[in-house]
Amino acid sequence: MDLDRTDLEIVRHLQADGRMTFETIAQRVGLSRPATRTRAQRLLTSGALRIVAIVHPTVKGLTAIAHASIRVDGPARPVAHSIAELAEGPPSSR
Repeated sequence: MDLDRTDLEIVRHLQADGRMTFETIAQRVGLSRPATRTRAQRLLTSGALRIVAIVHPTVKGLTAIAHASIRVDGPARPVAHSIAELAEGPPSSR
């Protein structure tokens, strides 16, 4: 899916605050609330955008947290499964 400038702005706002209202995003990107909601729903339906919850580390008894991005050649799913199955592997999202 090709994202235009407005789609990217919507994504950027949701990355900064995943609970931001469509009304607030609409005002910031210059669209109506229904148009913004439609675009966000299209991004979700296409898989270009996902909503995830991140548990605060202390809830799970962790004292540190890290984020790693891994670039793979070929399908990423087998790599994600392998990492998630590591004995000392952290919780992961796929």
